[in-house]
Amino acid sequence: MNHKFHHYSVGYAGLHEMLSLLKREGYKLGIVTNGRDFYQRNKISALGIHDYFTDIVTSGSVNIKKPDHAIFQIALKHLRSIGRRTVFVGDSIEADIIPAKELGMFTILKAKDALSTLPDAICDDIIEIPNIIKSLESAAPGK
Repeated sequence: MNHKFHHYSVGYAGLHEMLSLLKREGYKLGIVTNGRDFYQRNKISALGIHDYFTDIVTSGSVNIKKPDHAIFQIALKHLRSIGRRTVFVGDSIEADIIPAKELGMFTILKAKDALSTLPDAICDDIIEIPNIIKSLESAAPGK
């Protein structure tokens, strides 16, 4: 199982198109994920998305798990970014959205019919993410 589990990884519809568009538009992309480094990196490789990302931080590699702010701060440092210039996309209010907001990031919750007002945006179809990011940028103070 340890060497075959990643063969069952399936990405969301539009995953490659969305990542490719963001990369072409010059965004630095990173991943912050909970899990053993070996498992998470094999899943990322199996999905064929590794090359889109400037940085990948796994809780297994740094011994810190989301929602601890420190794991987000490691990724920000590696990406040479700051909270107010970063958009975090996640599927958990507690592990993703709350800590990212506390660090000043814009947030997009990947969910269907979520009622929360905490994230800056909610979407179920990830192909919408580039347009949501553009709308967040244009609404940002100083724009």
